Amino acid sequence: MRKHVWKELYPHDDGGDGAAARHRPDAAFGRSDCEVLAAVESRYQRSKWLEMQANFFNVTGRLVPLEAIRAKCERADDDALRERVRREGETLLRRVEAWVKDVQDEEQSEPEA
Repeated sequence: MRKHVWKELYPHDDGGDGAAARHRPDAAFGRSDCEVLAAVESRYQRSKWLEMQANFFNVTGRLVPLEAIRAKCERADDDALRERVRREGETLLRRVEAWVKDVQDEEQSEPEA
C-alpha cells in the first residue's frame, strides 16, 4: 500500500524546504524511512503556513497572502537568531577579554627569575 497510495499522497519532493536533504539514513532510519520522513515533514511545513493563514483570518477577518505571512514569520525568526548570535558573541568577547586580563595580571604578579 505504501508503495502505491503513499507516493500519490506524499510525492517525494522536499517542497523547497530542504527536508529531503536533511534526513540521512542511520541506525534508526533506513533510506525509505528518510524518504517518508522528508515527505511528512514537507507536507507539515506546507500545511503549517495554511493553518497560520486560516487562524489569522479567523481572528482578524483579513485574508493575508500566504507568502506574506511566511515571509513575516521567517524574517522574525532570522532577526531573533541574529540577536541571539550577537548576544552570544558579546558574551564570548567578554569572557575572552576577562581571560586575557587574568593572564596579564598573572604575568605581572609573577616574580622574574
